[in-house]
Amino acid sequence: MNNICHFDLPARDSQKSAAFYEKLFGWKLQPMGPYTLVSPPEGIGGGIDPDGTTTILYIEVESIPAKLKEIEAAGGAIAVPETKIETGNDENYGKIGLFKDPEGTLMGLWSK
Repeated sequence: MNNICHFDLPARDSQKSAAFYEKLFGWKLQPMGPYTLVSPPEGIGGGIDPDGTTTILYIEVESIPAKLKEIEAAGGAIAVPETKIETGNDENYGKIGLFKDPEGTLMGLWSK
């Protein structure tokens, strides 16, 4: 827990971006609608998000609502409350939440 477990990279052309990372680093790609899930040979996985505006790192936590309360108490702000990851199929990819730290950096939380 409390480790970075996922990243999202913004890309206007997600196919072009995915091909770039696949060629250079050997990342495996799995299209999921407009989003592309990427799996590097080692380390944390992530995704390429055509709707993204900034790179977001996600931290795995036990409880997103509880951690968001802690974040607010420490001077951060909730950007997106706990939200189930919707994929259009029955697979459970967990839930996410987004917050801004006191300097305004957008970060994510992930939980099963």
